Amino acid sequence: MRGPRGPKSGCPWRAAAVFVGTLLLGVAPRAAAADVAVATTQQSPALALAWTGPGPELTCLGEEGLARAVNDYLGRDAFAAGPVEYVLGVMVERLPDRHFRAVLELRDASGRVLGARVLRSAGELCSDLDEPLVLAVALMVDSEPEPEPPPPAAPPEPEPGLLEEDEPRAPRASSAPLEVFVDASLAMEAGLLPAVRPGLMLGAELRPASWLSARLSWVGFLPASADVPGTGSAHFAFMAGVLELCPGFGEQSSFRLSVCGGALYGALGARSAGLEGARSTWRPLLAAAFGPRASLSLGGRWFAVAGLTGIVPYRPERFVYEADGESHELFQCSSFSILASAGASVMF
Repeated sequence: MRGPRGPKSGCPWRAAAVFVGTLLLGVAPRAAAADVAVATTQQSPALALAWTGPGPELTCLGEEGLARAVNDYLGRDAFAAGPVEYVLGVMVERLPDRHFRAVLELRDASGRVLGARVLRSAGELCSDLDEPLVLAVALMVDSEPEPEPPPPAAPPEPEPGLLEEDEPRAPRASSAPLEVFVDASLAMEAGLLPAVRPGLMLGAELRPASWLSARLSWVGFLPASADVPGTGSAHFAFMAGVLELCPGFGEQSSFRLSVCGGALYGALGARSAGLEGARSTWRPLLAAAFGPRASLSLGGRWFAVAGLTGIVPYRPERFVYEADGESHELFQCSSFSILASAGASVMF
């Protein structure tokens, strides 16, 4: 192990080269980190830590936890409180496969990225990143400056008359996997039936991008009765399918809010008894559907979901019956109805 070196010139480019080189190194054993720490701590440029992403609420270290762990590991304060030459950015996010990823970027005072590194958790807990993050950041903070490597030699010029071969193209980054959510909710409806009735909503949501999803759902409600004079009776039922597009914002790992809009296509059923010309019938219903929808993470793949949908029928249906040669109205759908739902969703 080398002894302490004398003071060197504090050129910013020399310190930047040291930090970029360290960032590209793998996580070394603790003993190696201790040897480097003894070698030099005087030459380390002033460095600040910036954390982006979830914190202790998802078992992540967070900015304070990471700084405290690195300080304990090195036995000193690793990050400057005043003016700094470099900023180490740590961005933590949950991947579609439920694992976590940490992206480390070293930036100078102007914001220029000098180097980057990516860490990925072995399990589905954010705390699986704790040890790799602490070791990687400790190595960066406590590295010894080394001379800047010489610039690479210029490639030889092609001989006259020879065609240059095309440079190999970098492979395209694979797109994020399609997220699929399936949900079941209790629902309440007001306006499409003679009385407010409970029902059931089942849905499937496809999310091709973080800001957009497509949702297909089915909803049905318990029959409702309409007031009929005398000994007659009339019962109404409603069921429908809804297709919507839902732009949204927010983190899926915590809270997400979407605004959905689309079309509803269903059927209203009426069955009467004890009336003149009593019969059963089903009539189609086409309507516009729009409203907010929210989801809250319950941990793992499970989420609590709730929605409020406004329904505007293309043509509100009207039901009548005949008595003593005159037509009497049984029920007419409202020109604006409300559908509310709350339940649970699971991601596949």
